[in-house]
Amino acid sequence: DSLENIDFQLRKQLIEVKREKDLKKEDSLKKELQNFKDTVSKNFPIIANYTQNVFNIDDFQSQLDNRQLVLKYLFFYDQLAVISITKNNIKIELKPWTQSEKNLVNEHLVYLKNPNSNYTLNSELTNLLIPDMVNNYNAIIIIPDAPIYNLPFETLTYNSDFLIKEKTIHYSSHLRFIHGLNLEKKRKDTETTIFAPSYPKEKVDYVTRNYPVFLEGAQKEAERLAVLFPTKSFIGDDATKSNFIENKSEGNILHLAMHATIDETDPSLSHFNFANNEKLFLEEVYALKIPTDLAVLSACNTGIGKQDNALSMATLQRAFNYAGAKTTVASLWEVPDETTSQIMIAFYQYLKKGKTKSKALQQAKLDYLNQVENPRFKQPYYWAGFVLYGADAPVAQSFLDNKTIFLLVFGGITLIFGIWLFFRKK
Repeated sequence: DSLENIDFQLRKQLIEVKREKDLKKEDSLKKELQNFKDTVSKNFPIIANYTQNVFNIDDFQSQLDNRQLVLKYLFFYDQLAVISITKNNIKIELKPWTQSEKNLVNEHLVYLKNPNSNYTLNSELTNLLIPDMVNNYNAIIIIPDAPIYNLPFETLTYNSDFLIKEKTIHYSSHLRFIHGLNLEKKRKDTETTIFAPSYPKEKVDYVTRNYPVFLEGAQKEAERLAVLFPTKSFIGDDATKSNFIENKSEGNILHLAMHATIDETDPSLSHFNFANNEKLFLEEVYALKIPTDLAVLSACNTGIGKQDNALSMATLQRAFNYAGAKTTVASLWEVPDETTSQIMIAFYQYLKKGKTKSKALQQAKLDYLNQVENPRFKQPYYWAGFVLYGADAPVAQSFLDNKTIFLLVFGGITLIFGIWLFFRKK
């Protein structure tokens, strides 16, 4: 805890000098932060190891099952490498990456992010990104590179419909996060910690989780989720930054239903908007320890960002992965408040039934598509904005509460005793 606090305070100071544009102090703090990291790596190797561990591809493949296909993408100047990884094989396919292919991707992204677009299926993009061997696998895991980091593969064309109709899909920023990082023992029971700040009520024609106005859908979402699992809720003025830091690791599901603001120039200044106008910055998240099974970042643009010096995407989602969250759910654009609430509630209902995380999110989206009547609201903008990163296992070993377990056991014992009496009497 003391190491976490030192790291957090250093990064908090770094945020302040960045906002003041004090380059001299910024360089000094970066050196101090690096010295701290080196000290931790030397004196506390177990703590330092979980995000810097040596990766072994053979161990990774041994943990895949026969229905899983991992697709890793690498983009070069004029070529694209599609690396297909299965339990028993690795295949690399090179494809052209010219202006024509770039336009194909960019046009698709423009369609997705426009709520008024007349969206059409795009088989040409599918042919570029999806190998033929996908037909043999049910679960697809995507490791995207920068040009397609904002692309939800669920919206690609497959058998003349959306790929999500036939395949479960989830993502990861690195191969090492797919099977999860074992920071501590898994809890037996599922417990949820929810943060849903209230914001000023303003007249806005269309509410997304980007601009800080009242989120009716987020409040409804928090209330409904609290019924599904044992929950510690911080609603309205209680959803403060300090309460988050103190309670972030209480449950094995962490849910943030709120606004987020992305800084496109310096991603480290991207932040969540907590109550009382308090901000939790991306830079600060890297200092925290959040060993939760699932972190749901139910806000705008939590899965998008900018390449950092290591050629990785600096996003709020990635920061939560590095903080220890085994799985994150994050957004790829300014998501609408109302439909986000519908999909999130259904997602948790399927988690409650014991579905894997990717299957739960897939089914929640399909339910939305099947239930909505207005063709306009079937556009991917309304349902495809949230994607799942990291480990895919169910959130807990048991999804039954103690009362239900007691009733099942008591009923079973009563039944066995009744059968025994019946045969004894005979």
